[in-house]
Amino acid sequence: MKTFTLPLAALVAISALAPSYAVIYSASNSAIGTPGGDRFQHQVGLDYALDVLEKGSSSFWYAFAQQNETDRKNVTEITVTITQSMIGISDNVNGDIRVNSKYIGNFSGDVKEEFTGIVYYELARALQWDGQGQAPAGLLTGVADFFRLKAGYAPRIRS
Repeated sequence: MKTFTLPLAALVAISALAPSYAVIYSASNSAIGTPGGDRFQHQVGLDYALDVLEKGSSSFWYAFAQQNETDRKNVTEITVTITQSMIGISDNVNGDIRVNSKYIGNFSGDVKEEFTGIVYYELARALQWDGQGQAPAGLLTGVADFFRLKAGYAPRIRS
């Protein structure tokens, strides 16, 4: 039994040192009580947001041939938050995706489809390799735009 215990302990120790590629997804709506926060809650919902994060990540990895976890950028958590305290439509910092509730509230059209497209774009920004921060911003944006378009969620043209 002692000969079995030592190799097992060594394997456990080695596996603890290996990077973890499992991604934890979460979603929240901090804009409840505002027109956009309420519209999100009723027409999109947190369960759908989580589903979009999971399916969008899988789609990204498939589209860019990263089915093997070791080929992927090591992202441990991705969060989407509906917030009223931002400028612009959305942003993403280290996998923390924020979507502007004012944009959701004022959007005329299928808000669920638009939300999905926004999240796909921001997921691509979070999951793509960036040359250790050295890749040109236009390249990263172009990859995210391409992914959103190929997924069938082209942004609505604004006049």
